Amino acid sequence: MIGPSSSAAELIAHLLTLRSEDNIAGMARFGIVTETAIGISNPDLQRIARLAKKNHVRAKELWASGIREARMLAFYTLEPRRLTDAEARILVADFNSWEIVDCAADVFVEAISTR
Repeated sequence: MIGPSSSAAELIAHLLTLRSEDNIAGMARFGIVTETAIGISNPDLQRIARLAKKNHVRAKELWASGIREARMLAFYTLEPRRLTDAEARILVADFNSWEIVDCAADVFVEAISTR
């Protein structure tokens, strides 16, 4: 069961069970980079994020996986107040799709507004 105590590895293992080739094909049609995609919709990832709750350290581990869905989940579970400028620069260097930038923008704005 997914929850606040779930590790990055456990969350990734759960994501892998939800793989959808049809969704991956659909993502590609919208210009989403799919090389590492599992094919999980953002609303489904947001539901998983609500179960997993915020965890800054785990979010950084999810990001490091390089998997599209894990990276989106990282932004949904990152703690904006704890985001440092150095961490933000590391994340930005890895951006490879408009949807990651879209998601990151919300987190970055919140991070700046809470300083």
